[in-house]
Amino acid sequence: MRRPRFVATVAGTLFVAALAVLVSTLALASLAAQAAPVPGVPEHIGQALRDIFGRSSDGPTVAAVNGTPITQRQVDIEVALDSVNGRGPDRAMALQTVITHTVLTLEAERRNLSVSDAELNSFIARQKVVADADPEQGLYRYADALGTDARGIWTYPPVVNSWREQLLIGSLKGQVTADASTVAQKEAVWKSFIADLLARAAITRYGT
Repeated sequence: MRRPRFVATVAGTLFVAALAVLVSTLALASLAAQAAPVPGVPEHIGQALRDIFGRSSDGPTVAAVNGTPITQRQVDIEVALDSVNGRGPDRAMALQTVITHTVLTLEAERRNLSVSDAELNSFIARQKVVADADPEQGLYRYADALGTDARGIWTYPPVVNSWREQLLIGSLKGQVTADASTVAQKEAVWKSFIADLLARAAITRYGT
């Protein structure tokens, strides 16, 4: 069974997507070598992330979505990032977030949706403007945890791939909500669509 490409929902923060995609794409040895604290992130949370990245394996499979496995490491990272965002470490909620990400990714792939290089480059340029305006709150402060630096993060493959997938989910949302007129209607349609996908998906939870 293939590992899902991790994505964040459109409402999610960029660094969540960037960190999540590392689980399946980045060599763990190189991540473990990044021992410096994560700037702007509480040290105990930065240490937790580095400990997760430094493990020799993904850990047990804790769930599966339509045959696609979800591992302990993926849930652990979601829990750590929830702490960064000021939310409590709710493992059940973290697992549900990972499941939802996986369901959306699989549906976008099923519909053969894609993101062009031009769309991706335009998105990256906009995010760089935002990050440059407030480096302490942007993606720059997670560069160490991502195994790169502030200058290289904009071309760093795991991060770039995660942004491409974030745009892919945006394309899916645009397609699904195209007939809705208002923002409120679009959000209602999108929420209903996600609920329906989850209801129809073959989801097995083995415990976290």
